[in-house]
Amino acid sequence: MIPHQIAGYSESTTIVAEATPQGRGGISILRISGKDAFNIVSNLLDRDLPKPNRTTYAKLRNNNTVDSFIDDVMVSVYESPRSYTGEDVVEVSTHGNPILVNEALEAFYKEGAHPAKPGEFTLRAFLNNRMDLIQAEAVSDLIASKSKEAARQARKQLDGGVGKTANQISDMMMNILSSCELELDFTEEDIILLNREEKLLIVERIINDLRRMISGYSRARNLRKGVSVAIVGSPNVGKSSLFNILANEEIAIVHHTPGTTRDVLEGVCEINGVHFTLY
Repeated sequence: MIPHQIAGYSESTTIVAEATPQGRGGISILRISGKDAFNIVSNLLDRDLPKPNRTTYAKLRNNNTVDSFIDDVMVSVYESPRSYTGEDVVEVSTHGNPILVNEALEAFYKEGAHPAKPGEFTLRAFLNNRMDLIQAEAVSDLIASKSKEAARQARKQLDGGVGKTANQISDMMMNILSSCELELDFTEEDIILLNREEKLLIVERIINDLRRMISGYSRARNLRKGVSVAIVGSPNVGKSSLFNILANEEIAIVHHTPGTTRDVLEGVCEINGVHFTLY
């Protein structure tokens, strides 16, 4: 896949978006990425940008308004290719007020930045070889993790462990195939690079590694999406009591009268780092 095949993607476009969740908080971080990132941010500050991998205090202003001051900000600079996206990146930390954030975004837009599409920073990281597809998926999984174990699994995937194993399997397959093809080309010379036993050992290792990856995927999928559990049984055997204990909340009414719980109730809990949805 090459950049010009991605719908709406342009290497010449500088993008900006809020990198922190929307809403009110202590700070909000705005990320600007692209070839014009440094110029766009410089035009809106009362001082020069800091050196790469440094942070500085500055005042952010809007050049197109009479009252130009927007907010006191912290500015961090990351130079290509040593940034999240592999491009020139600037992160501007403002106070976490949506009014200030929107005003800052409008100022960046007027200077030439474009609103980033969902996932576009990670897309650029992939296209600039800062991460592979498996790691790109792990970013989304890490953000959406519902339990400690799911977050830990996504973190391992983001570190490249799954991709490394897949590459090792691919290399073993290519080596054994090239060996077989070379031996076929030189049949008359009786050239044997790997004997039958060696080839079988490699094939068995490939199969075992693939089985482990498939098994790991199933477990990771359960961790990512969580496990759904239905508590069923005869009336008055303690389903509601068990449900409340697991959910750590008085959701179901506990009563000796049969049929007290008539509708399906839903609760959540975490056991050994795994997220469960109880019904």
